[in-house]
Amino acid sequence: MSGLEEGFRGELVRLGYAPKSVEYQVWLMSRVSQWLDAEGIPVSALDETVISRFISMFRAAGQARGRSMRSFWPMLVWLRREGVVGPPVAGPRGDLDDLIDRYQRWMLDRGLALRTIGRYAV
Repeated sequence: MSGLEEGFRGELVRLGYAPKSVEYQVWLMSRVSQWLDAEGIPVSALDETVISRFISMFRAAGQARGRSMRSFWPMLVWLRREGVVGPPVAGPRGDLDDLIDRYQRWMLDRGLALRTIGRYAV
């Protein structure tokens, strides 16, 4: 993911993230990238399950930052929009899932920050 960091940074800046938040998100992306390389996992396989494994490793190493799925939401959403990773693994979907998807698209269309959308979607 090393070639993607600048594009991600630019998107976060465009969406109005504070400079420290931008740096934090790019730092998380870098850490995930290093871990994927070390584990031999292709970037295209990145999903919530893989991120959960990363978070478990991160916690075991005593890291205080990036300890929840919410921290990784902006990166995962952006990677999906860029076509780098696939859509979430589909489980049984219901009417509520469709409503949440439409609401997230509505927020994105109105220019809300990925961070804000992630907070409403959780």
